[in-house]
Amino acid sequence: MKAINGINVDPVSPASSGGIAVDLASTAEVTGILPVANLPPLVGASNELRRAGKATTGLANGDLGYESSPNVMTKTDAAVDASSRVYGANEGTAGEMTIGGEIEAAKFTTVGGQPTNGAPVFLSRGDAEASAAGKLSAVIPASGFVAEVGTCMDNASYAAAKTCRVLYQPKAVIRRA
Repeated sequence: MKAINGINVDPVSPASSGGIAVDLASTAEVTGILPVANLPPLVGASNELRRAGKATTGLANGDLGYESSPNVMTKTDAAVDASSRVYGANEGTAGEMTIGGEIEAAKFTTVGGQPTNGAPVFLSRGDAEASAAGKLSAVIPASGFVAEVGTCMDNASYAAAKTCRVLYQPKAVIRRA
């Protein structure tokens, strides 16, 4: 055990996960960054946080995905519980998912029409229209699961491309009766 900024830290335990053990009985304030080995890389830009190391083969730029098996992203669908749990959005880079911040060109269905700037946006049901899996909607789905994904920040591209800039802020998924 070693003290870092007044916190007792064991940098080799638990060894199986490459993590650290922290003595939570200590009341000292933790400042700075504690190194943790074996975490997948996070890639950041000024307006987003992206996670690398994912298989995103079935996703295109603007598609939202869920983790269908370890490190494998599949298009979301608000009709099914497991696939309504959004992991993030693919923004065109293979193997990376945006998991925080802004999604520059999130895809939308035409169901519910154009999203309003400043309004919440929701995960679409895969059967809402042709090719609706992995897309968002301006309205809550009539059945299935309600997954509020974030807030529409800029709808200027909706008319031409059916995309909007979205602040990614996923909420708890709710089952509709």
